[in-house]
Amino acid sequence: MTTIARRIGATPLRTTTETWTVITDLLSPAGADIAPQLALAADAACMLIAEEHSADDPILVTGCGAQVRIYTLHGTNAINGSNTNEQPLTITATPDWELALPARGVDFDLAAAAVESVANITVYDPTVADSRQANAIEPTARQPVTIDLTALEN
Repeated sequence: MTTIARRIGATPLRTTTETWTVITDLLSPAGADIAPQLALAADAACMLIAEEHSADDPILVTGCGAQVRIYTLHGTNAINGSNTNEQPLTITATPDWELALPARGVDFDLAAAAVESVANITVYDPTVADSRQANAIEPTARQPVTIDLTALEN
């Protein structure tokens, strides 16, 4: 699978709302069909950007040709702009496009609830092994991993 990465300057260069607007404009040129769903996910996306979830784990966009991975830069990295890449994208969304926002811990629960009714937008937990199914996993349902190390003993 071909991937395209973008690194967007976020706080303190821009507010989280301005950052989400840059991301939305990057993904949906004027009049694009995905813009309404992106607008509905703005509150959750802004919260996750503010908490810097997208600094290490990308916002994933699939179903538009190449997979798009969007990272946000924060602090000095956002201000100096040396690692930013905000070049426009030329993508065409298929009917089954998906945007997945990264989140962990309590932020996962809040964001997942916020986008629950938004078509094509999901939240994934990068710490969960099957992250594409993260929306269906309740944090209280996670089971501890047990590893039998007896086979490694001398």
